[in-house]
Amino acid sequence: MRRFAAPALLAALAVAAGCGGNGGGGSIPEGAGKAPADAAAFVSLATDPSSEQWKQAMELAARFPGAASQLRRLEKYKGAYGPELDVVWLDFANTGDNVVAVTKPSDIGRLKAVIAPDKAAYSELSGGWVAIGGNQAIVDRFEKEAQGDKLDGDKDFKTGFEK
Repeated sequence: MRRFAAPALLAALAVAAGCGGNGGGGSIPEGAGKAPADAAAFVSLATDPSSEQWKQAMELAARFPGAASQLRRLEKYKGAYGPELDVVWLDFANTGDNVVAVTKPSDIGRLKAVIAPDKAAYSELSGGWVAIGGNQAIVDRFEKEAQGDKLDGDKDFKTGFEK
């Protein structure tokens, strides 16, 4: 698996576990304030290993070969990502690879050490947030599209997370 595959795996597990929000609904994930309003899909996962959402993801991952090891691999990189990891699909073209992960790492140096420059790209966003993609072109596209309206301002998105 490519290094960037772990965030996409987390997103799939979050959706399958029924925990696509940050703890069951009510509040909008902070990363939605970084994502473009016209994103095709957005999944948020609490990446705190003590959170209920993380425990549910690990329980579900145990049912899929290789999935649990990918989640445990993320635990190894603690500090390289924040307490929330958001996966944003800009569209579903390119076999679903037009995707960016957004997080607010507690240690940007650790994040930089984890990302292999030949396998992934990143860009520092405002407020300590970072966008990570499979290549620089997708990260640049994300930044350009995110210059406009944000997902956290979309009425339907808000309604979905509030429920």
